[in-house]
Amino acid sequence: MKIIKKVKYYAGLKEVDGIHFDYIRFPGNAYKYKNAVKAINYFTKKASKSVRDVKPGIIVSAAVMPEPSSMKYYYAQDIKTMSKHLDVIAPMIYKGNYHATSKWIKKTTRSFVKMSSGAKIWSGLQTYKSDSNIKKLSYKTLFKDAKAAKSGGATGLVLFRWGLSALLNFNKLYH
Repeated sequence: MKIIKKVKYYAGLKEVDGIHFDYIRFPGNAYKYKNAVKAINYFTKKASKSVRDVKPGIIVSAAVMPEPSSMKYYYAQDIKTMSKHLDVIAPMIYKGNYHATSKWIKKTTRSFVKMSSGAKIWSGLQTYKSDSNIKKLSYKTLFKDAKAAKSGGATGLVLFRWGLSALLNFNKLYH
């Protein structure tokens, strides 16, 4: 597989401590394919093993959709199985795109924590209002979202579109 060859190359660079897979999923149409979930699970396992064969101890993570009840059907993402092969699962809990609140962030994070079979959950937070309104969130709003993710059980955060982000003081969040 071409992608696995590429990630093995990057994993071999001494400066690289982790590999993140941003798009291990179908684009919302997995239900049309007989073995979609099996294919995603296979790729996740094979890619993670290949990376670790090059550099044992490297962090392997993946972004996933934030729809716990329908992920297999639409995206072929089986968190219980994927999380056996990844160190970190980063659900893209972008509240603006889902017209949701900080409470949804907490609830969704908690669902992923319960589904995980070993991977840490780092909640992916949107640093701007929504894809249709890229005005950056205020520090207060983003910090509230981060606190919601933490109270849902997230052990880390991923901030999407850093350039639009207020600079969070993570020491205040995790200490």
